[in-house]
Amino acid sequence: PSDPVFPAALAFALVGFIVMAVVTGLAAFLGRQIDRELLSARSLKASLLTGLVSVCAYISFVISVTLAPNPGYTSLLAFLLPVWLLAWHKATGIEDKASPAAALFIIVGSALLIAVAW
Repeated sequence: PSDPVFPAALAFALVGFIVMAVVTGLAAFLGRQIDRELLSARSLKASLLTGLVSVCAYISFVISVTLAPNPGYTSLLAFLLPVWLLAWHKATGIEDKASPAAALFIIVGSALLIAVAW
């Protein structure tokens, strides 16, 4: 039989994102935060792209937690997101007020956690 991880992760993400879309949509509608700019073609295109990337990232995260020898490794990589963003901003010349010292602490902490779990 085939591995059921991908279909299960896909179903889990589908249910999660449907619930999030309904709740967020209701909150925006009830809070009267929906305007013409939100429904413009540019905003809808950006929303679709963001949603697609988010779904792919979420499914990848769920699958990696399931298949990794230690599920904590996946979370450690996720916790490194601010470090990756800081590096990306430095490489592309985008101003970033994040602290390189804080990024170093995140890296050292992640390395220590991996060393202890090894």
